[in-house]
Amino acid sequence: MTINEIVDMIDRQKPNAYELQDKIHWLDQLDRMAYREVVATHEADRPAPPTPPDAESWRALGLPPPPPPPPAPPAPFEGYKWSDPEDLQDGDTVLLIPDDFRQVYVYWMGAMIDFANMEMTRYANSMVMFNTAYADYANAWNRTHMPLGAVIRGAGGRVWR
Repeated sequence: MTINEIVDMIDRQKPNAYELQDKIHWLDQLDRMAYREVVATHEADRPAPPTPPDAESWRALGLPPPPPPPPAPPAPFEGYKWSDPEDLQDGDTVLLIPDDFRQVYVYWMGAMIDFANMEMTRYANSMVMFNTAYADYANAWNRTHMPLGAVIRGAGGRVWR
C-alpha cells in the first residue's frame, strides 16, 4: 500500500479538507510508532543461514559447529518527508505495515481527521477500531518474526539467546 493509495481511500471514505502534508504527517506518526513498537523489536526478514561447508570437519573433531552470527536488527526507518510543502514524500512510497493490515491506516487516518475536527465521540470510536486493527497487526508480526535476542554478559563472554 502506498501513500497515494491510502490518501485516496481515506478521502473517498471520509471526505475532508486537510492537505496532503497533514496526511503524510499522520502516516509518518503511525509508521514511526509501528517501527518502534513492533518492527524494531524483532529480527529482520532474512533467509535461514546456509550450513557451513566445513560442518563435517567440526563433527569429525568432536566439536560442535560454530554458532551462527547474532540476528541482524531491521533496517532503520527514517520516516517520511512532510514538514516542507515543497518537498513532500513521494506518493508512491510503500508504507511500512503490510497490505493485509491496510485497515490500520484507514482507521488511524479517520481518527486523526476526527481529532483535528474536534469530533471527540467519533475520534473515540475510530481509536477503538484502530487499536483493534493495530493489535491484530502486532500479534501477526509477533507470530511470524523472532524477537531480537538479549545479550547476557559474564561467564566468560557474550551469549546470544
